[in-house]
Amino acid sequence: MSRILVLDYGNFLQQSIFLAEAGHEVLYYTAWEEAFPKFQRYLIGQGLENENFKKVMYPFFEIDNVDYIVNWDCVGQDIIEYLRNKGYKCFGAGKAALLENHREMGKLFLQKLGLPVMPWVMIKGLTALKEYLKQHRNKVVKIDTFRGDIDSFKAKDYQSVAPLLEQRIPQVLGAAAEDINFIVESDVSTDDSVEIGSDVFFNGTKFLTPYCQGYEIDKAFYIGRFVDKLPAVTQNTLDKLTPAFQKLNYRGAFSTEEIVVSKNKSYLIDFCTRLAAPLSVAYPIVIQNFDEVVLGCAEGEDVEIEPIAEYWGVLPLESSAARELYLSIDIPDEYKYNIVPYIYLKRNNTIYSVPPIETIVVLIAWGSSVKEVFKKLQQLIDIPRAYGLETSVLGYFRKAEEEIKRGEKFGIFFR
Repeated sequence: MSRILVLDYGNFLQQSIFLAEAGHEVLYYTAWEEAFPKFQRYLIGQGLENENFKKVMYPFFEIDNVDYIVNWDCVGQDIIEYLRNKGYKCFGAGKAALLENHREMGKLFLQKLGLPVMPWVMIKGLTALKEYLKQHRNKVVKIDTFRGDIDSFKAKDYQSVAPLLEQRIPQVLGAAAEDINFIVESDVSTDDSVEIGSDVFFNGTKFLTPYCQGYEIDKAFYIGRFVDKLPAVTQNTLDKLTPAFQKLNYRGAFSTEEIVVSKNKSYLIDFCTRLAAPLSVAYPIVIQNFDEVVLGCAEGEDVEIEPIAEYWGVLPLESSAARELYLSIDIPDEYKYNIVPYIYLKRNNTIYSVPPIETIVVLIAWGSSVKEVFKKLQQLIDIPRAYGLETSVLGYFRKAEEEIKRGEKFGIFFR
């Protein structure tokens, strides 16, 4: 088995643990450095150490003593690009992560490939943004890189987002709000369109098969399906990306977020040059050879993905109290592969969430139909225990069913 250094930025603990459970020795680093370091940043994964899983504070002391370097995220990928060019075997997007972190670059990239791009403008500064939104309706506003400050938001009209523009953004960004570049897109979604993603892996040459395609509801609930060939409208996106990713020597996980408006037209609204979160917590379970896929991508090998079933789904459960508190989490042992803690540490055989992540556990189910997956997920909802855990989530299932039904007219079938 291999020795693997994982560079994590706080979002992909479970994927790293499963590499260790597959028999590899994993050296796990979570980024903690800043001018005044906080122990909380280092705590992720603390108490989980064993023969195959070890926490490291200084990863580059180990860099020449490992077989592979893995970075699951879209940050720190300049390090992966550098190491890969020096001959290290790496899993990660490398330079291609710029497409996610710098949205204007991503849009120009899509235009060059001949893929549809919605009308958009770049606006510098909050004052200019407010004036623009007073004159323009049905927009989507995004910023580059610093999503932890302000996430993307829809602006049906100015009034609907006035509290955000007049209170939240000035509070978060202060005087720097006038230096921020905002990407403002026309909202191309309609009552008839669907938003779907292809959740895949690229090995430097091709996207591995079978592909996975799925609906993500409210950036949380997910229902996916493994297929040998995608519907024509989304297969076209991956086909257009393939030669460009070859030139970039992309070797890692990738997800699209596409709004499909007809059988032959979709808009790729966001690049995801990393493991999708939180749905990828399930990857090591629903992809039975997950470690082979990861290391195969680093090697540039063509590995066939081995799904556990045709359909699978995840349902994250959250507690707002976890933003500030370390919450104990109780999961019966027999549900190890169906109820997975998200970001956590372990003390005296008890696991605790690590602030400020509000996701406590992720429910995972699989089966031969959407109906079977939904039923299994619903049966899991009341089993985990944590303070303030929100379990009123049945609305996700209704939204997913509606999305699946709309997708059928575009040749996207989940039945």
